[in-house]
Amino acid sequence: MRWLLRIGIGLVTVVVLVFGAGVIFLSSTDFTTYRDEIAAAVKAETGRDLKIRGKIDQKILTLSPSIVVTDVSFANAKWGSRPDMVTAKRIELEVQLLPLISGTIKIKRFRLIGADVLLETDAQGRGNWIFAADGKQKQPAPEKLMPASGAGGASGAPKIKDLLIRDSFFTFRDGRSGLVSKVRIQEIAARAPGFDARIALKTRGAYNGVSISTDGTLGRLSDLLAGVKGYPVAMKVQ
Repeated sequence: MRWLLRIGIGLVTVVVLVFGAGVIFLSSTDFTTYRDEIAAAVKAETGRDLKIRGKIDQKILTLSPSIVVTDVSFANAKWGSRPDMVTAKRIELEVQLLPLISGTIKIKRFRLIGADVLLETDAQGRGNWIFAADGKQKQPAPEKLMPASGAGGASGAPKIKDLLIRDSFFTFRDGRSGLVSKVRIQEIAARAPGFDARIALKTRGAYNGVSISTDGTLGRLSDLLAGVKGYPVAMKVQ
């Protein structure tokens, strides 16, 4: 299941890089008026269409800039089974500004509400999370998004303090076998008192129609992604 986590973190990282760049370099002008320019920049980098039909609200005159985007969609690969890879009613992101200078992503708050995410591969095993522009691959495979495992943890992985996913669907489709797995998320709430602290995790949802809920704590996210031995998990699963 670690590859699913890496894909998920990779997608979060893409969101951070796309919208975080705008938070850092654009002024406090109403971002909504620049929806077309933002979409064009994303198209140039990924070869995919980004559509923002709602508002873009931002707070950037702070050491923890934030941005909120509503009614957004991101196109699927041309060979994909449906037009959009991701749709979402609301995305919220708040990051710490100074760590970005050294390449460290510290996410104070991430909210994903009303999302429908499709991750799929074609008959050759190529994933729709591999983006291309002008015929050139722009996004590495998910296994390469995270640094190699090591005792020090995955230093390149984003550190998350407060994450909430609600009323969302994730579908995983294997183009070789035809196997389809569906995850319905009523709520995933992960919170930690600090970026290097244990994570309190609560989830409610269903996997392929089977209801699942969890309540407990995890170790640091970076340690999980790095495959650190003896990773602490204290969880009640129903």
